[in-house]
Amino acid sequence: MNEKTLWKKFLAAGMTIAGAAGLIGNLYAESALNPKNLQQTYEKKSGYSDDSYTAAVDSGRYTNFVRDCAGYGLAQWTFWTRKQALLNYANDNGVSIGDLNMQIAFIIKELQSGYASVWKILCTTDSVRTASDNVLFSYEAPANQGKSVQDFRYNQAMRFYNDFISETTPKNSDKSVQELAEEVLADKWGTGQDRKDRLTAAGYDYTVVQKRVNELLDKSSNVVENPVETVEKEIIQVTAVKDGKNFSGVLTASKTIE
Repeated sequence: MNEKTLWKKFLAAGMTIAGAAGLIGNLYAESALNPKNLQQTYEKKSGYSDDSYTAAVDSGRYTNFVRDCAGYGLAQWTFWTRKQALLNYANDNGVSIGDLNMQIAFIIKELQSGYASVWKILCTTDSVRTASDNVLFSYEAPANQGKSVQDFRYNQAMRFYNDFISETTPKNSDKSVQELAEEVLADKWGTGQDRKDRLTAAGYDYTVVQKRVNELLDKSSNVVENPVETVEKEIIQVTAVKDGKNFSGVLTASKTIE
C-alpha cells in the first residue's frame, strides 16, 4: 500500500499529519498513487501502457520523455523542466524513473527547493483543507481548479487523514478525563483541529477533555505561592554563675521573621 510509504516518508521529512494527508490526497487524485502512472490520454495516443512507457524510458529506447508533455508519476509531472529534473534525479540515484522511493524523495526535494511556501504550510498546518488547497493551487496547479476538484481532493485527503490518525492515536477508553488532559498538556495529542480529530477518532469527547485542559491551565496560572517563613538565628550572650564562679557563653536561638 503506497499511501503508508508516502505517509511515513512525509512525516519523517517534517510534515504534519494534516500536511501529509493534504499532499497524499492530491497525489491520489493525480495518479492513484501509482509511480508509473502515465497520463491516460497519452496512453491512447502513443500506444504505451504504464509499464511499457516506464521500461522504454529506463532502457533509453524512448528518448522524448522530457518533451512529450505527457503527465507521469505520482505528481503527474508534465512540464519539461520538471520532467528533466525527475529524470536526472532517477539517473543520479541509479533507479527506474518509476521507482516509488525515488519519486517520494524527489517530491520532498522539489517542494523544499522550488515551492518553499507550500512546504512551510505542509510542515506547520493542522488543517487538512489548508494543506490540500495549497498543494492544488500552488504545487499541482492543474487546469481545472474548480470547487468540485477542490472538494474531491480534500475528501481524499481526509480519508487518508482519518486512516493515519487511527494508527497513531492510542485507543484506551478507560482513560479518565484527568489522564487525557495531562497527556494533552504533555503534547501527546497534537494541537488545534489535529487534537480534536485525534481525540474524537479515539472515542473521547473533545469538548470535555479540552475543558479540563483549560481548567488545569487556569489553575496553574493563578497559583499564589505561600509566604516563605524566614528563620533567622539569633545569638545571645549569657553569663551563668555556678559555685560562686562566673561562666560566659553563647546560646543560639531561632526566631521566625514575618
